[in-house]
Amino acid sequence: MPMRFALASIGLLVVNAQAAAQEEIHPFEKRIISCEPSRIEDHNWQVAFSVKYPDGKTYLCGGSIIYGKWVLTAAHCFPTPDKPRDGRAKTGVTNIVLDGEWTEIARVVRHENYNAKTQENDLALVKLRSTPKGKQIDLIEDDQKLSVGQILQVTGWGITETGTPSDTLCMTTVPYVDNATCNAANSYNGAIKPSMMCAGYAKGGKDSCGGDSGGPLVWRLNGRAILVGVVSFGEGCALQHKYGVYTRVSAYRDWIDRVISTDRD
Repeated sequence: MPMRFALASIGLLVVNAQAAAQEEIHPFEKRIISCEPSRIEDHNWQVAFSVKYPDGKTYLCGGSIIYGKWVLTAAHCFPTPDKPRDGRAKTGVTNIVLDGEWTEIARVVRHENYNAKTQENDLALVKLRSTPKGKQIDLIEDDQKLSVGQILQVTGWGITETGTPSDTLCMTTVPYVDNATCNAANSYNGAIKPSMMCAGYAKGGKDSCGGDSGGPLVWRLNGRAILVGVVSFGEGCALQHKYGVYTRVSAYRDWIDRVISTDRD
């Protein structure tokens, strides 16, 4: 099954345009389709990661501040978790090109059962060396249940449908889709596991895509922002019946709590 996080050949993002030596950051093939320009003040848990890969290229991912210096993201964003210095983070910025500075990563904890073939357990926790500029987002609780059709928000700086990257933070809205629908023969044909969730429209048109991997899927409940999913994979981008697939945060609360409890500085 084609994955959206496959290395993209459709564009690149220069994230330090004013530096003497510019660095090219390549998005994963996951981007915001139907981008609505947004502000970091409205999504202040949002983090950007640039990660150097074994192929020598640097790729863009997203993440969410969930506790202190800890950021929740996708496991596939960090192929070498034992080398945290291969990644950098930027927080508190709307414009990823002109605003803020990249900071170092202290630690990467990728889920021990991550399966790169099926994308099960596509989750990682990243600890920053310095306190992020932003606020943590609450995680969905066991007693908070999404209804089919509930509108959710997904954000990131990935490439838009124009084929060019977005310097400024993008947001789009997508409805929650039950796993039975997402597992239909004309969709993912049984590939969606209980620890995954889907969001999008049967007709397509709105989706997450290149550079958004690891970023937040957010439920606005009575004005409160709740993290329900982490951008993971999908077939194509915003195609009919090919919904965006996210790691289901509620399935990993114990794992998240266990990792963070070992290092609360």
